[in-house]
Amino acid sequence: MSFTKTVFVVRQGDVLAGFYNVAKDDGRFWFQKELASGVLQTVTTAAALVADTKYQFATVHAVAGGPDITKYSPLFTKSQVKKVTAKAYAAGTAGTAVVTIAGTAPYIKLIDITDGREKFAMVTIEGTAAQIEAGIDAIGAKVGTQFYGVSASNASGVITVTFPLNRLLKVVANDESNLGAVTAPVYSVGTAAAVLADEKSALPFLGVTNIAGPNTKIPPYTVNPAHTYTKYTVMLEQEVGSQLHTHELVIYSNTNEAAAFDTIMETIFGVTLP
Repeated sequence: MSFTKTVFVVRQGDVLAGFYNVAKDDGRFWFQKELASGVLQTVTTAAALVADTKYQFATVHAVAGGPDITKYSPLFTKSQVKKVTAKAYAAGTAGTAVVTIAGTAPYIKLIDITDGREKFAMVTIEGTAAQIEAGIDAIGAKVGTQFYGVSASNASGVITVTFPLNRLLKVVANDESNLGAVTAPVYSVGTAAAVLADEKSALPFLGVTNIAGPNTKIPPYTVNPAHTYTKYTVMLEQEVGSQLHTHELVIYSNTNEAAAFDTIMETIFGVTLP
């Protein structure tokens, strides 16, 4: 069993001939199918997938002074498409937790449970309400840590902890203190930062496995920071002999084109997107 992930970013453009087809210096994205001769032909009009025909997504971005960045999905058939979803752009909101400080030795403990792993990152801040507030703010100011961006406010001993954007924290305190309202975070979808993080997560499948190494050459990212994106995900399952291979195809489309892109995806895959 294996897993791959490919992230495509359609930076901008008009819908021409049923699909995106814009100058490659700003992201050309297309859909193609395999003919009986084995030649791949660009699909120019959105139509439902035909059984046993092989299809493929592709994108190319021009890079000044370097080779173009070209990505291809695996070839797939209609029966291998297991799920198609769409998520609209969302800026995201940070979660919060309220703690009323009390007792002779008050403290607040922050536990990062975003990734749901067994070994959670955690930190404890002790002292008066004012000291706990200052301690949380100091931790949140440390760039590069898991708690970067966390902050706190103090209103007469009532501490409100604001989580970093797109992080989920568990907040606990000493027995005498009282844990109040907890507001769950709303995760970002389609922001430049979120798309960049998703694109970075797929680098190992492009052969870049030593991201932090001093001699590592990372392909330029294709995210346009001026744009927001709608996220489309296509999940494929392919059997090769006795092995099952799963492929995740993530397509980020400029939100200005979302309605047209929704229609195209619905036509091709026979689904209704939200």
